Amino acid sequence: MNKIAIGRLAATVIAVVTLSAPVGVAAAESGGLSGDPDAAAQYWGRQRYDDCALMAVADVVGEVTGNKPSEDEVIALAGSIPNGRGSGPIYIMASDPAAQSGTVPRSNQLPVISDLPVLLSHYGVDSIHTNDSIASNGGPPTGIPGLELLLADGKKVIASINGETIWNQAGDRTVHDHDVVVIGIDTGAGIVHLNDSAIPSPGPDSQVSIETFESAWRTSNHAMVVAG
Repeated sequence: MNKIAIGRLAATVIAVVTLSAPVGVAAAESGGLSGDPDAAAQYWGRQRYDDCALMAVADVVGEVTGNKPSEDEVIALAGSIPNGRGSGPIYIMASDPAAQSGTVPRSNQLPVISDLPVLLSHYGVDSIHTNDSIASNGGPPTGIPGLELLLADGKKVIASINGETIWNQAGDRTVHDHDVVVIGIDTGAGIVHLNDSAIPSPGPDSQVSIETFESAWRTSNHAMVVAG
């Protein structure tokens, strides 16, 4: 597979990532599987708090390094690092007095996907944030075609999506309110493979249609973090 040059972004993490398909990773073929869901499934974990983004970080760290941090470890790290919005740390536990005071909206106490490269970097994992706007200005490709190529090249992807759409539940389906690790996409079968920390069953490697995933993902303008 030809190498794909990922553009330079002025962001918290500034890097140029060259994508090349490593041995043992499925290459993007017409109607084939991109990614390695079987290998990634072991790094799934169920979230105990409202910390899907942090669990996605732990999952990706495990996939890249082979050493997955615990939920408590990532929570402690995120609670010690300022977020990119100037509203406090990246994550505040709901039980924390600062969270219960009501002075800061809960939405500003939770991670946003653009903060995740900072957390990943603490574990030695290079990553970069992209979305439709960034991609249109020379950043990493996004959307289903970009996702397929990135996974085929062995990259790890955290996507910001609408949870209600993925779970087929009632609620506001117009907002991106959940983060998942995308561990594979099979364009032939029309399936996206996910490590979704909020899924109690079946757990790792939950699967949704490409159409459903795309509907959930477009709520964030196809925002994702590309790692590895």
